[in-house]
Amino acid sequence: MTIYRCQVRGSDIPVMTTHGVADGTFTSIFFGSPRTPWRNDVDCARQAARELQCEVRCDPVAVRPLAGPGEFLRIVDGREEFVNWDQELEG
Repeated sequence: MTIYRCQVRGSDIPVMTTHGVADGTFTSIFFGSPRTPWRNDVDCARQAARELQCEVRCDPVAVRPLAGPGEFLRIVDGREEFVNWDQELEG
């Protein structure tokens, strides 16, 4: 894990990254503060997918409050779908 610090609207925010998560091909990014430029995780993921031009997965609770364990929102090439990461790793 690597911890970075960034300034957002005058607030110092820790940003933690962990490389090689899940099946080893993903990087986890965690913002250690609610004071980010996005309303929620989904808005952050949408912007990341668009600007980084890569697949992004995030906690879908902002758009699906009753998401089950292992359920994530997958965003790639402007498309969004709900996936169960646990089932993908098993199969």
